[in-house]
Amino acid sequence: MWYPSFGEIPGLSYVTPDFVDPARLRRSSARPEIHRYKGADGNEFVAATWPGGTSQSPASGHIVFDQVANLDTLRRRTAEALELPGTASDYHFALMGAADVIHSRRREATWALEEVERLCWLDGRLIELRPDDNENDLDLRQVGQRCFNHLLSLYQREGYWLEALQVADRATAVLAPMSRSPDFDPRVHFRELGAELKTRIATLESGAVC
Repeated sequence: MWYPSFGEIPGLSYVTPDFVDPARLRRSSARPEIHRYKGADGNEFVAATWPGGTSQSPASGHIVFDQVANLDTLRRRTAEALELPGTASDYHFALMGAADVIHSRRREATWALEEVERLCWLDGRLIELRPDDNENDLDLRQVGQRCFNHLLSLYQREGYWLEALQVADRATAVLAPMSRSPDFDPRVHFRELGAELKTRIATLESGAVC
């Protein structure tokens, strides 16, 4: 399932940054041709062909992360990608790709960690609202651990234990085991971490020293 922009995904509360003008973006009005096929097993699957005969959506093709020289450009390109047509998984990979790069180069900009936090919360909300996108074989609940891990790292580093607990609880509620590796369940990690955080918070509230 595709969307005209990230902000048009139902349930999201997203405001376009002031430094982006969607009307000026090339391919912002692109629309795909939708093809429906039935496999040998009788299951139907869907494919989209975008103008130019490509399967890559405008949002997906807007950022080449290893070609972005500075973080200001990356922040702008990421915001632009969210204004372009794409699928939930396209937006997920744009958000997480940008968050990973900005976090790894966080010393280059005073706003870096704040931006990582913002991008990760957007991705977390996306995973909650459109986990499998109905017609997409990629289930974001199986690949969405990174946004929650980034948030936990940020909050624990600063001693924001209640915020960290909120992240652990939301990750536990939304994530799912990999279909190809059902023995690996990321919820176990976040559930255990949530229990540790509750113990820490209770200790702090009792006035004891951790």
